[in-house]
This record gives sequence, structure tokens and C-alpha cells, in this order.
Amino acid sequence: MMRSFGAPIFLFFCLFLIITESKAESLGADDALALVDAGQVLPLSEIISLHPVLSDSRLLDIELEREDDGTLIYEFEVLKEENLVVELEINAATGQLVREEFEE
Repeated sequence: MMRSFGAPIFLFFCLFLIITESKAESLGADDALALVDAGQVLPLSEIISLHPVLSDSRLLDIELEREDDGTLIYEFEVLKEENLVVELEINAATGQLVREEFEE
């Protein structure tokens, strides 16, 4: 009887991807306020004025994260008029849109 090693190799590969996946550090409110006061990130009011979709949609969630490379990212989850959930990642220091992803 011949044994297939395809499934164990596939499972190992999946586990490897999970372990090596980039992890961002989620920052709390105190950290966010300190970073705004230090001028390292823009205040939310300025970010929202730069991206009208944030004020034109229902805001579901906001997070401030520090990426592995040190970049600070505001992550917004918004519900648009069409009942479509959109996740926006915005560079917290510059206000530039980094990524926009539509969720199902």
C-alpha cells in the first residue's frame, strides 16, 4: 500500500503560514493620545476630514496598530450605504490610504 504525503505537507505549510504571518501590535487609547500629543500620528478628526467616506458611513470599529516595521496604522471598519462593510487602513502619520478591503 502506497502512502501519500501530500496532506501532511499541506498541513505543515498552512501551519508555517499561520506562525510566520505578520502580526501588528494593537495600541490602547492612552498610547494613541500620547502619540497624537507627540506629533507622531494625526488626530482622528484630521484623518476623518481627509477621508470623507469615514464621515459618510457608519463607523463600526477603529484601531491604532503598530506594524512590524514600526509604521502606525489606523484601521477603520465602516458600513457603507449599500450595507457593504469596508476596512480601510490609513497611515496614522501621513493620512494616506494604505489599503481598502471589502468584506463579505
